[in-house]
Amino acid sequence: MTISSAFRDPVLRSPAFMKLAANGGTNGISVGADYVLVGWLALQVAESTTWVGGGFALYHVPGLLLGMPAGSLADRVNRHRLVRGLELVGVLILITFAMLLAAGHWNIAVVYGLTVALGSLRAIHHPTRLAYTYDIAGPKRVIPAISALNFSSHLGYIVGAAASGLIAERFGVHHALLAMALAHLIAWSCLSGASPPVAAVHDPSPILDNLRDYAREITRNRLLAALVIVTAGIEVFGTSLYTTLPELAQLRLEVGADGLGGLVAISQAGGLIAASILFVMPAHTDAKPLWLISIACLGLAVVALGAAPNMVTCAIALGAAAAAISAWDILTQSMMQLSVPDRLRGRAMGAWMFAIGSAPFGHLQMGFVVAWLGLDLALYLNGFMVLVVIAAGVLIVKELRLR
Repeated sequence: MTISSAFRDPVLRSPAFMKLAANGGTNGISVGADYVLVGWLALQVAESTTWVGGGFALYHVPGLLLGMPAGSLADRVNRHRLVRGLELVGVLILITFAMLLAAGHWNIAVVYGLTVALGSLRAIHHPTRLAYTYDIAGPKRVIPAISALNFSSHLGYIVGAAASGLIAERFGVHHALLAMALAHLIAWSCLSGASPPVAAVHDPSPILDNLRDYAREITRNRLLAALVIVTAGIEVFGTSLYTTLPELAQLRLEVGADGLGGLVAISQAGGLIAASILFVMPAHTDAKPLWLISIACLGLAVVALGAAPNMVTCAIALGAAAAAISAWDILTQSMMQLSVPDRLRGRAMGAWMFAIGSAPFGHLQMGFVVAWLGLDLALYLNGFMVLVVIAAGVLIVKELRLR
């Protein structure tokens, strides 16, 4: 698929998909702010990277607990309506915690409460929207569709990260939370109108039967099981790098919340580049080699971040990591949905959410390893372990090997 043909694709130019892409961008503003405010609040309240690791761990725990039930729910209900409803839930959560912080309730319990609430919202929202993307695009366009959604989301991440850090530094965190609530309200309005005429297969069976059906699938589907296990390992050792950013910004780079937000925003350009490349990838391209390369690049980028001495080199290393994570996410989500029957696609994305729910273990271990070995050695160790995980996966599971 060339760039011009990708943009002429009737599916990707349909009103339903354009509304979804707009929703991804505006919702991404709030998600981008998460990665600045969750860590920054924990560091300011507790003054320790260990507490920052705990905050990011709590942010991802709902994925571990709610990922599979969320996927089951997405297979049972109208996904368009569920995504819209969740945007309004986000508005209520953020306004509530903005009021608490404005009233002076500045403590770790409130910070962690906000973290869990946002993590729970993302744990249900992400798998539902990904399954809805497949509803609109179909199997032949799922990779460019998820790439386009990832691209619009990364635009939102950049705006959210930069704006939240700037607003928090100059006007207070509660104003940053109110801006996030506004982003959710706009995201809700982006999906106005009737659901598109897609032929999604819904499974009305009880949730427990629904989950048992998926458990049978994952025990016989070695590729899906391998993707879940490798994803969990990469989350533990790869994306846990975000735990180090508040300390890296404050101690190594000597910047505040606005500097941290700017660093995260600049780095997200890597995610935009990766999503753009995959958007124009030919439909017949084998995703597996790209998937393996993206994981290897992530491991090397984490190691490079450990050695980066200044703002420019840190931004480059983070940009490379963000590009690798973006490509890995897109390819994993696509490969999982393509590996299961249509009726299980929501649960496949629930399994992806469950797998990335292993992130709490990663953020906790990163926090403790930083406290034990220091920032540089912690990043070196975790980057090396990313390479170990993918090497072990390829050696053990033949379905992950190149043919």
